[in-house]
Amino acid sequence: MYKFCVKVVILFLEFVLCYGQRTGYNETCNSTEECSDHRYKCQLDQENVLRCLCDRFHAWFEDEGCVQLYNASEILNMTVTVTDNIRYLEEHVNVVMRTQLAAGLFVFGMVIVATLIVTGFCVYVHIKDRSLSNLTKAAKKEAESRRRSTRFDDPKPSTSTTIV
Repeated sequence: MYKFCVKVVILFLEFVLCYGQRTGYNETCNSTEECSDHRYKCQLDQENVLRCLCDRFHAWFEDEGCVQLYNASEILNMTVTVTDNIRYLEEHVNVVMRTQLAAGLFVFGMVIVATLIVTGFCVYVHIKDRSLSNLTKAAKKEAESRRRSTRFDDPKPSTSTTIV
């Protein structure tokens, strides 16, 4: 068990050391986060190999390293497209929000119209039921009055036993 724990610890340390190291200029990399300097960017070189190279605002000089090529105002002018993209995105968001608002109002209106239609139908059915109920009550009363009047008008059968 002791040997196994030692092997696990050694494997863990090797893993941390291998993936924890940052790469320098012109060394192979997989992503920009692996490069050791903020001025480096993981890019393809002439041989189609990913390496840590200076970004577009810096150039490599052997004695100085990555040196900034432009002053800050020129760099800001080169990134104007970012603000243009932000304006485009804001306009796009506004269009989407207006569309969502219109869809919400449409659904809200449809719910109100459906509620009014269902309420109107229920009132119509209730009125028809009441008129049908009144008609059936009137028909029952008329049938009952006929039955009562026929009972008294019928002659009673005779109880005599004489044959005529």
